[in-house]
Amino acid sequence: MTEDLSIRSTDKTLAGIGGLAGLVPFFIHATSSSTVTVNGEVTSATYHDNVALVGGVIALLCGIAALALARKSGGSRIGMAVAVLVLGAYQIAHGLGAI
Repeated sequence: MTEDLSIRSTDKTLAGIGGLAGLVPFFIHATSSSTVTVNGEVTSATYHDNVALVGGVIALLCGIAALALARKSGGSRIGMAVAVLVLGAYQIAHGLGAI
């Protein structure tokens, strides 16, 4: 007996994975920051949250793929995909210190 093992990626699955990846950075952080001070004044500062960057990229990619698949179904599935896209973009912006 040969069983056919195949993985089907649906827009719901991709939205779920992306949503989970986008929510993780709200609870787990791996941040680094640095500042440069000249004559007592801060001249530059950087902030990175690597967990937010990785989670945001995963969420963004899953959201794009889910949106492409959901366009065929329409309705609330497109809304879920867009929500995952927005969450991914937010996490990337947060990870880069823009927010």
